[in-house]
Amino acid sequence: MTYAGKLQKVVTMYLAKCTDSPAFKGGKPSREYWQVRGYFFKQDPDIVNITYDYLSFIQGKMMSKPWEIIDKAKAYQTELRWKEAKEEIQQTQIQRADDYSFDSLMNL
Repeated sequence: MTYAGKLQKVVTMYLAKCTDSPAFKGGKPSREYWQVRGYFFKQDPDIVNITYDYLSFIQGKMMSKPWEIIDKAKAYQTELRWKEAKEEIQQTQIQRADDYSFDSLMNL
């Protein structure tokens, strides 16, 4: 997905999940759409990607301001990275333990 498409998706998902304002009125983008789009457009593209992942993850409505959503998205991203790092450490510990099993020691 292109950056412009992802930006549009973030704005529409934000308006649907975090506000009571509609994204479109009479087939045209609403005033709120342009305000939110302007805010997200000023953000770093990585922030837009992180926010896209977070908005895709959450279920239901959660009333928040755009900057609060960005903070929550960063926290969610950090949590995912910690989980991945923890799983990777556990996998390496398990692999090391399997290298020297009790059966291989008994066969010496």
